[in-house]
Amino acid sequence: MSPEQVQEDSIINQTDLFSLGIVMCELLTGKHPFVADSFSRLIHKIINERSPPLSTYRSDAPEILEKIVYTTLCKRARKSGIQLA
Repeated sequence: MSPEQVQEDSIINQTDLFSLGIVMCELLTGKHPFVADSFSRLIHKIINERSPPLSTYRSDAPEILEKIVYTTLCKRARKSGIQLA
């Protein structure tokens, strides 16, 4: 779930991009970017923490691909000044 869904905020286009980023990260690394031992900790990570860089799991990941995945997993993209469309 995206941060917006977890917090029951309005669903915006960033929600779909966040989901795409999760899938891209899983396809590229074989790992989910947010891992926790309980549901509440997982929700906390989704809302508050940055995902680890792709290079953490895959040193051969091109920098541009890492930036794309990072951008899709950004929280509050509108407020951070990142333009998605």
